[in-house]
Amino acid sequence: MGLFSSLFGPSKADKELILQAMKAAGEGEKLALIKSAMSTIDVYPKSEHDIVFVGESCGGLVRAIAGDDPSEEAAITKGMFAAVAANYFSYLVGTSFEHSGQIALLSALGIGNERLHSEIIDLYNKTTTERPQLVNAIGQTIERWTKAPTAENLENLKKLYGIFRDGLQ
Repeated sequence: MGLFSSLFGPSKADKELILQAMKAAGEGEKLALIKSAMSTIDVYPKSEHDIVFVGESCGGLVRAIAGDDPSEEAAITKGMFAAVAANYFSYLVGTSFEHSGQIALLSALGIGNERLHSEIIDLYNKTTTERPQLVNAIGQTIERWTKAPTAENLENLKKLYGIFRDGLQ
């Protein structure tokens, strides 16, 4: 800060530095929020790269919700929940939904279900335009659990998962 900054306020460079620091602090808070929620279900993403971190977090959340159901309906439902979670977590962290969503699908479905990715992406896109209230319900429930990762909120996610999966049968 220069001599005149006390008279005229912070310089443009000072304002930019402050803005960058505030943005970094906010992003760190949101990352910490996701990490804290994930720890309640014993999910500890290894990557510090935001896109991969988001994808791994989504996969872990979906596995905690869905369990080991091997049916195709379950795989599609897992993918849908992974996509909605990736959308929300990407928004929180400020990263690419398209990239983190692909990693989320791989993380949630595992190797061998890649053939379903296009079907899941089409279903996600169709549902967001034709039945946005359904995507909003999933997203709001994920948001509620992320902000307050209680057993009750996780159970609500599991119920919603079951409703969606049963609707595909």
